[in-house]
Amino acid sequence: MLTKLKLLLLPCLLVVFINSCSSEESTSEGNPNETENPITDEAEVEEIVEGIVEEEMPENEIAEEVVDVIVEEVIEEEVTDKETIEEITEEVVEEVIEEEVTDKETIEEITEEVVEETTGGETEEVTEEETTEEPVVTVENGAVSKYGKLQVNGNQITSGNTGEVVQLRGMSLFWSQWSDGAIFYDENTVKYLVDEFNVNIVRAAIGVDAGDGGYVSSTTAAQRETQKAFAVIRGAIENDIYVIVDWHSHFAHLNDRSGQYKYAKQFFTDVYNEFGNVPNIIYEPFNEPNYTTIGGSTLLTWDDIRPYHAEIVKTIRSLGAENLIVCGTAIWSQALWEVPGKEINDDNVAYTLHFYSSSPEHQAPLRNAAQGALNNNLAIFVTEYGITEFDGNGGIDVSQAEIWWDFLDESKISWCNWSIANKDETSAAFNFVQAWQFRTEPLTAQELNGLTLSQSGTLVKQQLEKNN
Repeated sequence: MLTKLKLLLLPCLLVVFINSCSSEESTSEGNPNETENPITDEAEVEEIVEGIVEEEMPENEIAEEVVDVIVEEVIEEEVTDKETIEEITEEVVEEVIEEEVTDKETIEEITEEVVEETTGGETEEVTEEETTEEPVVTVENGAVSKYGKLQVNGNQITSGNTGEVVQLRGMSLFWSQWSDGAIFYDENTVKYLVDEFNVNIVRAAIGVDAGDGGYVSSTTAAQRETQKAFAVIRGAIENDIYVIVDWHSHFAHLNDRSGQYKYAKQFFTDVYNEFGNVPNIIYEPFNEPNYTTIGGSTLLTWDDIRPYHAEIVKTIRSLGAENLIVCGTAIWSQALWEVPGKEINDDNVAYTLHFYSSSPEHQAPLRNAAQGALNNNLAIFVTEYGITEFDGNGGIDVSQAEIWWDFLDESKISWCNWSIANKDETSAAFNFVQAWQFRTEPLTAQELNGLTLSQSGTLVKQQLEKNN
């Protein structure tokens, strides 16, 4: 009888045991805000946050601001678990220090993102349908249909379809994160440039550096700038032209101090995951390398930046991308002479040359450097140039611009002119519109058609209409 009772009770005991385990498991994986001893007193929250901030940021002038922002966000989002509050604080402090953040707005953005990620909150993102919808080609017989995938062959860039040497000509957009350029980051602008300027390539200059409010400033900034890149790429695909996806930085080698370059890798991975191996895309991993440190005076050399390029090229190729990659050279992408014998080990890489034709040091000396690079079997791509002086202002020496255009045509070197911007400077293609100075939303098609050309815009447009 006792044995029989044990057998009858065994299933019941198993059910109790299983329910008990499920209950414990559910508790361990529950809401991180739920705790047996919730911390709801603001003074207690402040004490926890302040202790970590004071330890990690001693004598830092923005420490108090960081404490205030974290405490306010934690209280507002009803985070009551001590370990979670500590985790949030540590992550925010780490990012603020790493990115050298100095303004309250960016601290708030970082804190909001960290709290959302830590507590399982949802961030505002474009819907899956919006991000994965394939662009539809609306223009037939464009440059991409004609040439296909671009391939370096010796010192030339050639067509994957026909094998012929390809020379592309187009326009570079301005820094994406600033209002001067942000209003041009969408499909309307790309269509406008195809229709009105006759471009067969555009360049999306995605602002990166933290001090400029670029991609690495915060998670929110990264999402915002990535979506701008996506919009321009979609526009290029729809209009059957090429697009340079430019990591527009002067300090890409410093953006991740671990040396793993996680931001650039993430950005280019996101681009590939969104668009795959479409032949329209050209990758540009480093706009203009200049100084070894922000605010420093020691210029980078090719030896300094080659490891960065090698790592990013490796990452892009590991994704499956076969596209052309254009690597920025030292001294604001001018020092082509440093590259021969130290090329990137990849068969589809070209090297960047930037110039501003009205500056004497950018005239014969840089053309000689370009010719020397060609003689050493380097493929060159002018991803940015201006017909002004190197600061984007000053007068325009038309004769020197024409000498450069002739040289580029004779050498079959592709180019993008700087820049499509609403900025009061000589190199901007349009006359400045004061009313749009602080605008960030893209211009409508009607507004684009109402723009008037500057002297630079007029001269460059004539070249594009004549030669493309």
